[in-house]
Amino acid sequence: MVKDDITADISTSYSDDSFSFSASISGKGLDLKETVKQRFNDLNVVLPENSAIPIAQISGTVAKQGTDGADRAFTFQGNIANITIPIPLLPDITINQAYFYYDYLSKAAPVGGQADFSEQVISIGCEITLDGTLKSAISAAKTTGAYFLSNNASLIYLDFSGTINVGQLLSAVFGGSFPNLTIDIESAGILRVAKQNKVTTGTGKDEKTTIPGITYSQALSQITAKQKNVTVPTGNTKAHMPPSFPLDQMPTDFAQQFGQAFSADNITGICFWAVMDFDQITLFKSLLTIGYDQAINHFALYGFRTQTIPPKTAHGPTTPTLTNSALYASIPPFTLLSIFEFSGNQGRTNILFQYTSQQNQYELSGSVAFTPFEGGKSLVFSGDLTVNDKKLTATLDLSTESPTQSLDAPLGMTGINFADLFLEVDHTFAQTTPQKVEASTDLVIGGKVNLSALHNNFDLEASIVFEKSEPRMALVTLSATPV
Repeated sequence: MVKDDITADISTSYSDDSFSFSASISGKGLDLKETVKQRFNDLNVVLPENSAIPIAQISGTVAKQGTDGADRAFTFQGNIANITIPIPLLPDITINQAYFYYDYLSKAAPVGGQADFSEQVISIGCEITLDGTLKSAISAAKTTGAYFLSNNASLIYLDFSGTINVGQLLSAVFGGSFPNLTIDIESAGILRVAKQNKVTTGTGKDEKTTIPGITYSQALSQITAKQKNVTVPTGNTKAHMPPSFPLDQMPTDFAQQFGQAFSADNITGICFWAVMDFDQITLFKSLLTIGYDQAINHFALYGFRTQTIPPKTAHGPTTPTLTNSALYASIPPFTLLSIFEFSGNQGRTNILFQYTSQQNQYELSGSVAFTPFEGGKSLVFSGDLTVNDKKLTATLDLSTESPTQSLDAPLGMTGINFADLFLEVDHTFAQTTPQKVEASTDLVIGGKVNLSALHNNFDLEASIVFEKSEPRMALVTLSATPV
């Protein structure tokens, strides 16, 4: 049969309990999206812009199952050639060949209702080629790739395991320069999510939603849940499917940060993650030095690189602009420098780790709880700590969630009240080369002095200096504004 530049050889067979269908299809006019919509229970396949999935061959069966044969078991597989799935910001990935698989049991519709096809998913195992820095970074690792399609959402997914140069991999994904770090990875990968955007007609009072659309967070949650139930394609050893994206193993902050990174319909990009052994990473030894003593068997490092797609103009599409690039990890609370209780902030339980492109330096974002005077109330400061091979430094503001917002009569200074407090931390790590340096910690609580006897044209600022977490000295400075 030849129609609209599509050539198809079709055969069918019937029996009491099954119907089988097979076809060899070729032609520029046939793509997966339209084929699936017409034949697979109106599955709404959402592909990234400028994607193409032309089907070369497909075959399968539909069999009766369940009570009185009321259920239907669908099984289809096939080959896809010349697949084009653009992965933004990462041009070093080419999909050479893909293998289609669809396995779904459609339960009978309830009396007076319609059948539920919400759990159906298509999997496409991909034979891929990597180039450039990405190829060099994972040359010793096992690489698998796949495309998963569910209703209104799709997931392009590459999985790496084995020996990987994490520094080169991060450079390929995020740009910039990262230190070389070749270690064994339990799992790592790159993914891109596409979703159904909201579609409306009319404007103002007449606006009507024709397709509700879903968020990126909903799309990722939906398709990763269905991905676990996907049957592995058979018949071709090159169509190895990667393991499911470990969303349930990611830190609790991941979902929130994913939603923040992909917060609008006009944002696209990629997500990177790696699950590794904490002890293999020399960069993190400073965490052990500053007090982190919990065992981490599976340390998850992840990040997002996104770009904003501008509206199309009369002259065609315009170039997307890079909007965000960040690499994170989530660390459980611990005692910092044997002095502070260090935990998350901004609604997070865990401490947020952020790696910068500057070598051997990272930031820890969280809340520091500190009781400066014996028997006194606790102060909670919030902000970022910067850590490198030699020092930990921070200037933290008093948190609005702190149970204490000011200090009365510090060091016995009757009538003095410190407000607008901040904490400065400067810790030097012990070093033996190139010369011996002893570990030391400088702590200062600063703020403004409230003294009712002063007129408005005077400002007092004060600092309390600590030695080994004990308050030793209070400094008050006075400045005057000429009247």
